[in-house]
Amino acid sequence: IGIDHRRHYFNATRTCSVKWINAEVSIPNAIPTISSGSNMFYAIGARDGIWGLEGLDMTTGESRLRVETGGKPGWQTVFTESSQIKSLEQARIAGLQRLLTDVKLFDGAIDGVPGPKFNEAMTQARTAFGVSAGDQASLYAKLLGEAGRLQQSAGLTFCNRTQDMLWTAYGREVNGKKISRGWYVLMPEQCEKVIKEPLSEPFIYTYAVIDAPEGPQVSGPNWSGTHIFCTKDGEFDFDDSSNCGGKGFTPSGFHRVDTDGKAVASHDFLPNAPAAPPSE
Repeated sequence: IGIDHRRHYFNATRTCSVKWINAEVSIPNAIPTISSGSNMFYAIGARDGIWGLEGLDMTTGESRLRVETGGKPGWQTVFTESSQIKSLEQARIAGLQRLLTDVKLFDGAIDGVPGPKFNEAMTQARTAFGVSAGDQASLYAKLLGEAGRLQQSAGLTFCNRTQDMLWTAYGREVNGKKISRGWYVLMPEQCEKVIKEPLSEPFIYTYAVIDAPEGPQVSGPNWSGTHIFCTKDGEFDFDDSSNCGGKGFTPSGFHRVDTDGKAVASHDFLPNAPAAPPSE
């Protein structure tokens, strides 16, 4: 197993000393991204042969973040933030606003600006989780854990029950608009949550193809249907999935999934049934 470590260099003696060693993480060939605000550095590393995004504490070497790639052949990690966020302190506040929103304690703008709503939500969170006003690290950990717990009972999960790599997408009808998003690449027997917030509509629409040498192919019994949403060859996120051809996109037939009025749903992309043996 690879070992990641931090060394200190002393100018006076021109010597190095090892500050810490983390034997769980291997970052063999990367230039880390360092955040002074969080006192962490981020890089792509491997554990048991599976690559992922690692976040380590600069002071202690403790692993504080791990984003698994799930063994996918390709992966893209994008760090994005609103143009309104101009400082590390604003980014910190915006992160707390998102977590407070996820646990249903805050319904204001995610703008990194502390206001009366944010301050009230923070007070409610400290009371609910029994955290003192000065213990920001514990509050963050409690909020993160609760947000993760709530996420388990909300959203849409795709599972690939075939032996092929699938490119998957979903469609929704929200406030009179048809939206579609993709692609989510799923390896055989892999599951992934593609919608994290609670579902509110009666139906969700799903689509999947195999990236075959002769072009994308729909193969399974519940990979497609008659409900038209827009797709395209590359990644897409359409907030108005109508008139696909007129916009230069591909009209694709999606399969309809009944949510049964629940906030959470899952969809298994199934293989074709084996052909029946010839009758004698």
